[in-house]
Amino acid sequence: MVADSVGLGKTFIAKRVIEEFGFYKRQRFLIVCPAQLREMWGSAVKDLILAESILSQEELASNDFLKKAGHAVGGDLSGVALIVVDESHNFRNPLSNRWENLFTLISDHMAREGERPYILFLTATPINNTIWDLFWQVMLLVLENRKAFLREGITDLFKFFKDIDKEGEPSLLNDLMNEISIRRNREYIKQNYPDAEINGRKIIFPERLLENINYQLDGTYQGLYRDISRTISEELTMAYYKILEYRKVEKLSRDEEMALGRMVALGGIFRTILLKRLESSVDAFRKSVSRHVEFLKKLKEYLERGKLLTKKTFYKYVSNLDEENEEEFLEELEDIHIEDYRKGELFGDIEKDIALFNEIRDKVTRIDAEADAKLKGLKQMLIELSRNGQVVIFTYYADTLDYIHQNITGDPQFSEIRIEKISGRIASAKRRTEIVNDFMDGKIDVLMSTDVLSEGMNLQKARYLINYDLHWNPTRMIQRAGRIDRIGSPFEKIYVYNFFPEEELEDLLRLVEILQNKIRNIDSSIGLDATVLGEEVNPKVFGIIRRIRDQDETVFDELEREVFGGGERFYQPLMEYLKSRRRRNWSLSLSGYTAGLRGI
Repeated sequence: MVADSVGLGKTFIAKRVIEEFGFYKRQRFLIVCPAQLREMWGSAVKDLILAESILSQEELASNDFLKKAGHAVGGDLSGVALIVVDESHNFRNPLSNRWENLFTLISDHMAREGERPYILFLTATPINNTIWDLFWQVMLLVLENRKAFLREGITDLFKFFKDIDKEGEPSLLNDLMNEISIRRNREYIKQNYPDAEINGRKIIFPERLLENINYQLDGTYQGLYRDISRTISEELTMAYYKILEYRKVEKLSRDEEMALGRMVALGGIFRTILLKRLESSVDAFRKSVSRHVEFLKKLKEYLERGKLLTKKTFYKYVSNLDEENEEEFLEELEDIHIEDYRKGELFGDIEKDIALFNEIRDKVTRIDAEADAKLKGLKQMLIELSRNGQVVIFTYYADTLDYIHQNITGDPQFSEIRIEKISGRIASAKRRTEIVNDFMDGKIDVLMSTDVLSEGMNLQKARYLINYDLHWNPTRMIQRAGRIDRIGSPFEKIYVYNFFPEEELEDLLRLVEILQNKIRNIDSSIGLDATVLGEEVNPKVFGIIRRIRDQDETVFDELEREVFGGGERFYQPLMEYLKSRRRRNWSLSLSGYTAGLRGI
């Protein structure tokens, strides 16, 4: 695993490994990467005069992944000697199709005379939320052999991680990481290789400067913020998320209690999402409220018919439901015997929530873009910054992206500024790559994006980065900054601007923290699955947000050091690492690495 920090050339290292296998040894290889990085990897392989052997992670998740993988390598999968997996943190969920299919691909279809292929993982953020993100990546590397590191004194990998999780000290992972990874951050490179060069040019890292864009959340919502936030956190019954509470029984079974606990936790997550979208933009919040009102109305309708509607099926089917496919849709829904529930109380609480959400929707519908204080602040900042360099704007939500893009491109004062947007709603990865290439060629002045662009893409022509909403995920914060803070940046200084609801920040953090504490209490009581915990806000986030508000520029470096707990002893140069791997019997020639990594 190459886990160097964002922008330190992991692709360059992988390229040298691919050259060793594909060019010098004439062996087959396969690159697995996000779809939006396919063209970048294609160019990298063509530079080596090698055939393109690339499988997107989206293709890997499909039912016919074996056929697509075979097509990618141009023949027999058993002849593949090397697999390079870019952005390997996307394989942190063992229940996902991509994880299961990659495991199947490696274990069942790529054995060569009893030997399995070499595997190289690339990620700047091996741990996104918990150390279990790393565990499941390691499980792929060792093909679920929990005794793979017996010689290193780790008798059982699962127990090893479980004990570290219990201790709450990720730095205890360092012994394992020394065996499977290299990781260096900017500070390490600066201190240990001050004269390092790439292609004859000395490596210079730009100075990161944090700047705040303060606005009034209550002003954006025309004095309604506190009423709305109180309704979300205190007044909603959230009946949908606790239907089992309405059962006509004296006591729920153990399984029912656990199911109820998980649903209540999901309710807490939904409240959290509403608060996040409230801060993100008026339009994102407004659309969430409207969608939930429509869901609750349908929920009640189908309960009357003895069917339990879930949000997942609602969004999948109901928006396109007609008389011809309704019968098929009903067959897929879970049966519910409504007579076993306190129907009057349940329906009364659903009606109460519908009324509260309708009241909120009516209030925020009156707020237009002209009255949006946050949007005004963005416009003012864009006019100023775009005179001096290219700008990248990030937001968590596609609804917010569409809202700010529509209102800025439709404003005459931006008619001379070339603006483009990227989100997951742009289905074509090729089109997203074209937009990025245009930005790098100077044909676009302002690029707006969701986090679909925060992985892998090189945007170092930008001097300015704007985060339109709060940093609820430190990993995403590092990845975003890494799009412009990269080796080879032409700027001595880069600027990261962060929007902050100045007066309401502490209140918003307090509300989210209360909800998250409730979710963690449920988790400690009954245990929650990965899909629930994946939406949880890491407790350290609240302190990080406050430090960013205070413009503490050391926060980036500290976060990069803390990805594995900050153990300095595994931040080792690549050559030292390879030499220490004698018993792993790497057959790569060191001269191949030396040519590409001179001075690093």
